[in-house]
Amino acid sequence: WGGGAMGGDGRRGPVAREAALIAVALVACAGVACAAVGEEVVDMGECVALAKGIPDFTGNLVEKGGDPNFFFFLHIPRVAGRTFNFCFTRMLFPPRDRCFSGYDGFTSLGPLSELGYQCKFQGTHDDLSVIEQLPEGTAVFTQIRDPIDRLLSSYEFSLEVAARYVTRKRDPSSDKTKTDDVWPWSDLVPYMMEDIQKRIDAEDMREIDPKVWVKQVDVDGEEVYYNAARKKTIKAEQRKHLDTITPGGALVLDDMDPYDNDMVMPLREYVKLPIVHDLVFNGETFQVLGMTNISSHWELARDIRKCARANEHDNDQYLEFTEILLSKSKSILDKLWHVGMMSDLDASISSLSATSGWNLYGRGYNYSEELSKQMRSFVDDLEGTAKEREFFVSLDIDRVKRDLMEKEAKLTELQYEPDKQDEARMLKEVI
Repeated sequence: WGGGAMGGDGRRGPVAREAALIAVALVACAGVACAAVGEEVVDMGECVALAKGIPDFTGNLVEKGGDPNFFFFLHIPRVAGRTFNFCFTRMLFPPRDRCFSGYDGFTSLGPLSELGYQCKFQGTHDDLSVIEQLPEGTAVFTQIRDPIDRLLSSYEFSLEVAARYVTRKRDPSSDKTKTDDVWPWSDLVPYMMEDIQKRIDAEDMREIDPKVWVKQVDVDGEEVYYNAARKKTIKAEQRKHLDTITPGGALVLDDMDPYDNDMVMPLREYVKLPIVHDLVFNGETFQVLGMTNISSHWELARDIRKCARANEHDNDQYLEFTEILLSKSKSILDKLWHVGMMSDLDASISSLSATSGWNLYGRGYNYSEELSKQMRSFVDDLEGTAKEREFFVSLDIDRVKRDLMEKEAKLTELQYEPDKQDEARMLKEVI
């Protein structure tokens, strides 16, 4: 949200509605979504004190309406941030102004850093504590999403990536950033891969019934029937022939429920995992607060998340603790340069454009990390050439110094020989 919330007729415009949705999302995050599986013994009085002591990472941020020196997109996972970051924001900046990708490890270096030119834009999954590594006058903008929708999306994405990695070989020579190198998938995906592999191993030990045909939908949206024992797929119009081609008659089953089947972890199990409670439940809130498990204030962040997982919703101090988190989160969002909502991506982009002054109809720069790498390689080549020249210049200087010392020594000798004074005078002029 970035100003201009009230329309001319006094009705609230889309920006104000976004602000209201953000407040609702954070209330849900700090309250409902805090329910934990099992109980962790914590001192809620100490938790309240810890919450009050969360650092304010917004001190270096540029004020709204100011002139930023640096732009940082606080990319909360599963909020259409990739679309926001790669398809919109990065295309506004020429390659020289884009910092190298920092999704697998934060960096504020760009292709021309070795020449003293500071890149001006970065976007990563880091939490707000990363601000301590950014220059003063940084403009931070982010985008958030309904926490329940984000939880479902995190479940689907972590399963999809884990299944892909388990069943397909990966190219070890590729220099592209791997999903499981990027937080929080670096923690979640390996966990889900292990679970899927156990289920595959268990499935391999079961005998597949050759009579069973499963009704599915193919990539074109067409209804098909698949027989795992025969490894055969037939189209819907051939269904009437199933009994004929299946000895003993066919048994037709509906496709598996994607949220509840034996091949992958059901949603009901996923939401009970401690790792999900730590990384996904309240994930937006902790990322905004700078209190995730990758925070630069790691110990404090660990203790804050432990307090949030405590199953003490009837405890007044627990409620005070969550209210402090909520209040601090909303205060931070108020100080950010811009906050968008995935629920209205078009309006969020238009609002950011109005806040920033960026021209949506101006020139767009092709986004490719390869362009930045080529630029960096060119700089490295120039630097290598310069060092090589410097080396040979140094050799020339050393040669001149040696020659000069030899001539000075010769001149000293000639000065003591009366019959060689003309030669000494000429040598002195050379020196």
